[in-house]
Amino acid sequence: MAEALREVRARLRGAPAGLPFGLDAQTLANGDSFTFTTDVGSLDILATPSGTSGYDDLARTSENVSAFGVEIDGRTSGPQPRPERVIDERDRA
Repeated sequence: MAEALREVRARLRGAPAGLPFGLDAQTLANGDSFTFTTDVGSLDILATPSGTSGYDDLARTSENVSAFGVEIDGRTSGPQPRPERVIDERDRA
């Protein structure tokens, strides 16, 4: 995830310009929520959403969904194979 965030130049939303911030796997693992501004828009990451105790609570009521023709299993946990990069149609122009 850290690599993908660096690719879209994620920076902490509301932080002073030039504030040092190490965007790496360890930083993400140590935090519970982050709000970023990226080259592609705003992104909020919540490890433990309000009203839950985290993943186990969410997994009990998760559903499979389809996005951009890809089936997403909402109950899958743990490391997953790295997906092929999805290219937005605008990137092809």
